[in-house]
Amino acid sequence: MDFENKKYFKYTQILFFKKITMEFNLEKVKYIALIRIKMSQTLMSRGSTTTIEHDKKNAVKFVLQDKKIVPFENGNKKEMMILAKKLANNLNLKIYDNSTNEKKWIEPEDKK
Repeated sequence: MDFENKKYFKYTQILFFKKITMEFNLEKVKYIALIRIKMSQTLMSRGSTTTIEHDKKNAVKFVLQDKKIVPFENGNKKEMMILAKKLANNLNLKIYDNSTNEKKWIEPEDKK
């Protein structure tokens, strides 16, 4: 991520070669979303259906006008909140906290 030029790059590396697979301008980001993801699997047999919940993760999304991009993902909510606040402060954006039942907006901190 390049904060000076307001660019985000995602790389794919195969052996020693790096290739940019995604690039977008950070000025197009409307807000940052902190979300909770529930992972589950449904098993079906002839007589019954069983759903198994695997785990819950938290992710940080950059929300643009038309598409949503998930550049960071982790299982620890505390680490994701720290990351979201750092990004929000550097880009001067709001955070939409959708990781709990109580949805809320978090304003970026003033730089002094």
